[in-house]
Order: sequence, then C-alpha cells, then structure tokens
Amino acid sequence: MKKSILSAMVALFAITSFTSNGEILTSRSFYKEGPRMTWFVRGGVSLNSISGDFVKDFKNSAEARGDKMSFGMKPGFDISAGFQRYFGKKNLYWGAELGIGTRGFSAKYTHDYIEYDSNGNKVEVSEDYKASLSNINVKLPIFIGYCQPIGEHMKIDAHVGPYVSYDFTKSTKDDDNVFNRSYESLEYMADVVGVDAGAAVGIGFWYDHFLIDVTYQKGFIETVNYGGDKGTSSHIMFRIGYGF
Repeated sequence: MKKSILSAMVALFAITSFTSNGEILTSRSFYKEGPRMTWFVRGGVSLNSISGDFVKDFKNSAEARGDKMSFGMKPGFDISAGFQRYFGKKNLYWGAELGIGTRGFSAKYTHDYIEYDSNGNKVEVSEDYKASLSNINVKLPIFIGYCQPIGEHMKIDAHVGPYVSYDFTKSTKDDDNVFNRSYESLEYMADVVGVDAGAAVGIGFWYDHFLIDVTYQKGFIETVNYGGDKGTSSHIMFRIGYGF
C-alpha cells in the first residue's frame, strides 16, 4: 500500500512536469521573455503543530484537575525539487514540486501539587512532562504564483495551492506518560492518520538564481484521532533554494 501511494505521487509529478513543457532553461535564459520554465531545488526547516478538538479537550481536561497542558511546535525539515512554468510573457506561473518533509507536534503537561518538607512546611512543586509526534512524509504541492520584478536581478514570488502528503515513518515519544493522564499513552492509543491534504500559501524573494522562501501549510485531514478527539496539522517552512 505504501509503495503504491508513493509510486502514484512520483508518477503524477513526472507527468505534470513533462506535460507542462519539455524545455529546461539554462541559467542564462532565466530572465528572458518568451516561453519560460524554471526548475529549482530548495530545503530548510519546518515548525510543525496541531490544532482542533484534540488540543482543546486535553487542555480542558488538565485544567479540570488543576494542571496545565500546552501544545507547541515540533522542529523538522523540508526538502524538495520542482518547477515553475510561466504563462507566455507574463509573470504568472503554475508549478509543482515533489519533496520529503515532516509533520507532528510537541506537548507539555505541567503538574502542580503541594508537599510538605521535614519541618511540616508547605512546598509548592511543579513538574513538567513532555511528549511529541514526528512523522516523515513525501508530499506533492501544486501551486499557482506570481513573480514581480523589483530590480534587475530581484523578484518577489507569491504562490498558493493545494498539496497532498503521505507519511512513511512515525515516531512518538511519551516517556513520561503525558497522555496517560487522560486516556492511554499516545503511542498505543492514538490513531495516527498517514495521509494528509490541504492548502499552502507562501512568499519568496529571488536574487538572481537564489531563493529565500516562507510557506505556511494547513492540513484538512486529521493527523490524529484519539478517543474521538481529532486534530489537524499545520506547518511553517523556512527554506532556501536555487533555480536553474
């Protein structure tokens, strides 16, 4: 099943790239008018998080016991290769990329309680317990964008579009039984969904053939289904790249 989904995504990217235009421009033709197609590679870090009833219910459950539950971003990575196919002489383009990245989240449970020292005095104690989910996936974004020149070698690149992804590894850490305080452990009870689809919006800055890009992705399919509590993933990616 995993091989079939991965093969389908690779095949779709190959078909999309070849049918867009069989030409690959050299670096000297990158800024020329006429039919234009730019290939690029880019990579960087991603900050992955989760939202939804999964988050709200765990926070409310912790507060009901006088404790605290917080969800944060889990650092990861994102690398990809893709193309931009311009519409004639316009700055408008469409494209696609095939990449490998991560999604997930981090969580911290803070347990506050009172204990007494040897002299019978009250002592306030606060203990933190941490957990996280980190999946590695292959993904295929398809986007439409606009490159606005702002100088001889500079462009602002805005883009938006849908994406699909498939997780081929899963890594959970719940050594201190953070989630056991409400249900069972994250590793054994959470139904981690391996397929995601959503939308992305980003903006980049080109200087000659070099690119700096910031993109936000929001998933529409639940990342986890935990006792009926569902959560969807989101990512903020900071990447650098090079266009050919």
